[in-house]
Amino acid sequence: MTIPVAAPEAAFDSSRFRHVLGHFATGVAVITAIGPSGPVGMVVSSFTSVSLEPPLVAFLPDQSSTSWPKIRAAGAFCVNILSAGQEELCAQFARKGIDKFAGVTWRAASSGAPILDGGMAWIDCELTQTFESGDHYIAIGRVLQLEAAEYGVPLVFFQGGYGHFEVPTSPASAADTLAALSGGSVEGGAKTARSPDSDGAWFDELARMTAMDVGDLRRYAKSTEGLVDELVGGYVRAFHDECIDISLRSVPAAEAVGDLLRAAFGSMEDNRVAIMILQNERQYLAERPEFGYLEPLERAIDQVWLTMLQRGVDQGDFRAELDVRLAYRFIRDVLFTAARRYTPGRPGPRTGSAQVTRTYQSLILHGLLR
Repeated sequence: MTIPVAAPEAAFDSSRFRHVLGHFATGVAVITAIGPSGPVGMVVSSFTSVSLEPPLVAFLPDQSSTSWPKIRAAGAFCVNILSAGQEELCAQFARKGIDKFAGVTWRAASSGAPILDGGMAWIDCELTQTFESGDHYIAIGRVLQLEAAEYGVPLVFFQGGYGHFEVPTSPASAADTLAALSGGSVEGGAKTARSPDSDGAWFDELARMTAMDVGDLRRYAKSTEGLVDELVGGYVRAFHDECIDISLRSVPAAEAVGDLLRAAFGSMEDNRVAIMILQNERQYLAERPEFGYLEPLERAIDQVWLTMLQRGVDQGDFRAELDVRLAYRFIRDVLFTAARRYTPGRPGPRTGSAQVTRTYQSLILHGLLR
C-alpha cells in the first residue's frame, strides 16, 4: 500500500492577500479609551456588530499595536465612526509617537472614553472578551450607550485609500426643473413644463428675477444635462467641498462659523438660481430619484454647520443657551431671503455682494457670540 505524500504548500503571498482583501470597502473608526495617563486612541477598519441580544460589537487590534494594551487595561472603549472630511483626524490617530489628541475636541462617554466631535456615530462599550487569532486580537465589547448623527456621509477605506460615497448624478431634464420653479402643471403626480418655444414669458420673468441671460436659460432647458446638474448640482457640490475644507482648519469655532457665513453669502450672487430652486422646490427634488445625489451632500453640509455651532457653544465662544439647530435654521432662512431679494447688476444705489456678505456675517455672528 502506497501512502500518498501531500505536496508541499507554496509560500503564501501576503501582499496578494492584502491586495485582494483591499477590494472590500469598510468604514473607518477610532477606538478610544481613558487610562491613568490620559486618553488613548487607535484607528481600525475591522469594526463589526456581533450580536443583538445581548448587544455586542467587535474590532480587531494588531498585536503590535502600542495603543491596544492601554485600551485593554482600561476595560472599556468607545467606537467613533468617522465622517467624510475627517481624513486628517484619521491620519493623526494612525501616527505613532505623537499626542494623538492634540487639538482634538471631545467629550467623555459614560465609561469615560472620549467621544470625538464630528463623527457619524459613537458606541460606548464595556470590554468583555479578548481572543488571540493569528497576528491580531479579537476584542468584543458589550454596548452601554450609542448615538448617531442625524446627517452626514461616512468615511470609507478602499484599496489602501480613504474616500466617501460618490452618489451617481443623473440630472433631470431642465424643462421639468424650470417648470417646477416657474409653476408648471402637475400631471400624474409629476410636474410638467410649458413649452419653452411656445411660452417664453416665464423665461423672461425668471431671467429678470435671477439676472441671468434668457438665452442661457433656454439653452439649459433644451439640454439633456440640464439646469439641475449645471446650476443646482454644481452649487451644492462646490459649497459642500468648501464647508468640508473649512471644517478641517485648526481654527476656533467662531472663526470657522465666520468663514462658513462668508462662503454661504458670498456664493449668493453667482448661485441665486440654485438657492431659489432648493428653497422653492425642496419636496419636488426630494421625491425624484434622479436628484438623489443632492441629499447626502446637503446632509454633510448640515453636519459641518451643526458641529461648528455646537463647538462654539462648548468652547464658550457662543451663547450657552443657544439652540444650534434653531440657529442653523435661521441662518438658512436668512440666506434664502437674501438670495430672493438681492438683484445683481440692477442700476441704482445698490450694495454689492461683498458688502451684503459682510453685513449678514457681522449681524449673525453678533447674535451668536456671548
